Amino acid sequence: MLVKTIPYKDFNGKERKETFFFNLEANEITKLELSVPGGFRAMIRKLVEQQNVPEIAEVFTQVIDASYGIKSEDGKYFRKTPEALFDFKSTRAYNVLFMELVGDPKAAIEFFKGIIPEDLAANLSDDDINKELGDVVALPAEK
Repeated sequence: MLVKTIPYKDFNGKERKETFFFNLEANEITKLELSVPGGFRAMIRKLVEQQNVPEIAEVFTQVIDASYGIKSEDGKYFRKTPEALFDFKSTRAYNVLFMELVGDPKAAIEFFKGIIPEDLAANLSDDDINKELGDVVALPAEK
């Protein structure tokens, strides 16, 4: 689970700093992978090769949306509801996060590493993760 504190200015001009939670369980990663012919990661690589920036941005949206939730105080539940996602996407914090991910490949890699389950991440070295995700999250301008 990724716990991310995002500073932003709200719609009243007030400076805020809030903590948000992002997580993908193994079953959710599998569903993403199986959601497109050839696999989700292969689709992303193809988009990067084609320099399809609008579709790459859509992938970031899809991953943020799939991973955002609200953790119960006791840690027993991680609720991913349409209402919670709507509320998050209605804040400027969402804009800050999205722009950070599309504008900074290192931040995107850290985000992806943070949202995958610890047991899956434990089986990968940093080099493996960077190799797997580095080409995927690097926008065409970065290549």
